[in-house]
Amino acid sequence: MSTLLKIDVSSRGADSVSRSLGSTFAKQWLQLNPNGKVIERDLTKTDLPFVELPWIIATRTEPDAQDAEQRAALAIGDSLIAELKSANEWLITTPMYNFAIPARLKAYIDHIVRADQTFSRTAESFTGLLTGKKATVIFASAGEYDPSSPLAAYDHLSPYLKMILALIGVTEVTFVQAGSTWKVDRGITDSETFLTSICGQHPMLASVGGSRFDERLPSRPSHGGEIFAQVHREFAPASSDELVDPLQRNSQAPESRWIDHQGRQHRWA
Repeated sequence: MSTLLKIDVSSRGADSVSRSLGSTFAKQWLQLNPNGKVIERDLTKTDLPFVELPWIIATRTEPDAQDAEQRAALAIGDSLIAELKSANEWLITTPMYNFAIPARLKAYIDHIVRADQTFSRTAESFTGLLTGKKATVIFASAGEYDPSSPLAAYDHLSPYLKMILALIGVTEVTFVQAGSTWKVDRGITDSETFLTSICGQHPMLASVGGSRFDERLPSRPSHGGEIFAQVHREFAPASSDELVDPLQRNSQAPESRWIDHQGRQHRWA
C-alpha cells in the first residue's frame, strides 16, 4: 500500500499558505492512490526538544548500556524515523524564516538524521539508508527566490533540505515555492487567486473537483510587504551574474527539480 507522510511546519494554522497547498496535494494524492494512506505529522503539535547531551551520549552508547534518560532522548527520533521508513513518499510544507528553515523543522531534522539509522558513514563518504522514496517540499516565502530570481542566492532553505534528504537516501526531490505571500497579507491579491495560481503550475496541486481549498486564508493586515520591499531594494545583488549555486560545483550532487511560482521547471544537477 502506498503511504504519504505529510509533515507540516507552519504555526499559522488556517492562515498558512504552505499548509493549504499541502492539503490540496494530499487530497490529489489520495485520488490518485485510492488505496493509499496519508500519515500527518504536525510539528507544531509534536514535542521536539533540541538535541542535548543525553541524546549525544546515547547515540554513542550501546543500547543495553544506555540509561533511562538516554533512552528517552532517542525515543522521539525512533518514532519519527519509523514514520519515515513506513512511507514511500514524503511531503514537507514549511514557511521560510530568514532565508532558511524554521527552528522547529531543524529540531525535527536533528532527531531523524542518525548514523546507522538513516545514514551510514565512512571516513570518505556518507550513504543514505532510506532509499527508494521521493519527496516534495512546498515552501512559502514573502519574496521570490527561484533560480531565475535576482534574490536566488538568499535561498538557504532549498539547498539545505536537498542536501539533508540526499544524506538520508532521498534524491528524487521536487521543490515548489509559493513566493510573494506578502501580496495576500497586504490584500493586493485574494487568497483564492493566489493559491490557485500556485496550484495551476504543479500536477499534484491541480483541482480535484469542487472547491480547491477547504478553507480560504483569512485576509489580515500586515506590514510584511513594506519590509520585504525595503529588503529587496537594499540587499538585492547588483546582477544575476553574481549568483552562484554552490551545489553546481559538486558534480556528485543529486538531481532535484524545482517548479517556481510561474510554473517554470528548473533542474539542479
